Amino acid sequence: MKRFLEYTNKDILALDKEDVEQYIFVLLHDQGSSHSYVNQALSAIKFFLQFVLKHKPLICEMPRPKKRE
Repeated sequence: MKRFLEYTNKDILALDKEDVEQYIFVLLHDQGSSHSYVNQALSAIKFFLQFVLKHKPLICEMPRPKKRE
């Protein structure tokens, strides 16, 4: 969450689905993070937004990256 919040540099209550999608894209394509790392980051963001901030489930339907074969 800390890395995500530093990346977005937005007020925590102003976060939206596009911020999450952009961050996931950066992790996968620009930083070359592993798919398992990206899934872990996505789970942490989802948990924080939904259960800590009580946001509506913004990213429930967001597809998770598949492991490369």
